[in-house]
Amino acid sequence: VGHGVEHLLPFLFILLLHLHLHAPAPAPAPAPAPAPAPAPAPAPAPAPAPAPAPAPAPAPAPAPAPAPAPAPTAAPAPAPERHDHE
Repeated sequence: VGHGVEHLLPFLFILLLHLHLHAPAPAPAPAPAPAPAPAPAPAPAPAPAPAPAPAPAPAPAPAPAPAPAPAPTAAPAPAPERHDHE
């Protein structure tokens, strides 16, 4: 059962990152909505702040993807060796 979980972990991790990157976009939109009522000037200021944050996030996403790939390939390698001994 443990091997199955290991194979699912990388996919789940990537899916969570993908969803997380898309989720923050709509979140900051409603936040500045109440601010423009009292002062429309500060409204444009918070908008550029969240923009740079999600930009660097997508960069690390592709890095973890190749890392989990070699793990599953190594697992099936030792399996055939054990069968040979039997």
